[in-house]
Amino acid sequence: MRSLRKLDRDTPGLMPLVKSFKSHLSALNKTAGKKTDEAAKRAIDGYFKPGKTVFGSFEEGKLVGYCVVFEQTGVFWLEWLFVHGDHRGEDHASLLFDTAERFAKKHGEDQLYVWVHPDNHAMMRFLNKKGYDTLNLIEVTKRKKKTNETLKVFGHKLNY
Repeated sequence: MRSLRKLDRDTPGLMPLVKSFKSHLSALNKTAGKKTDEAAKRAIDGYFKPGKTVFGSFEEGKLVGYCVVFEQTGVFWLEWLFVHGDHRGEDHASLLFDTAERFAKKHGEDQLYVWVHPDNHAMMRFLNKKGYDTLNLIEVTKRKKKTNETLKVFGHKLNY
């Protein structure tokens, strides 16, 4: 049975799920996932600050995904959305996203704003299916040490 609810920092299963998310991000960013416990704790501390609301998606009572919505001066941002790999493709991401959108609308905003890393093609496809279009893809960073990678985003070759 699938369910969804607002989370608090002591929600059972949140720490392991955030650790999984941090490991997933480390793999995407090709960075060492050291001190995942500390990174997860810092992330959770950041999720439960004023202006932020965290929703969780549950399968058979087990937390399998979450999203963080951040309200800043009347603008609602989908700050994070993560579903454990074992439960992707089961509509948990859609359930969380739709809930975040309804939350923003309930508070007078007609949409969510989302920042997506340029190489997160899966999220861009997901957002496109939800009716969102890419407004811009501008990200300026200092080149990572020991990398000379490029990536393609919508036919444009970018340094990464």
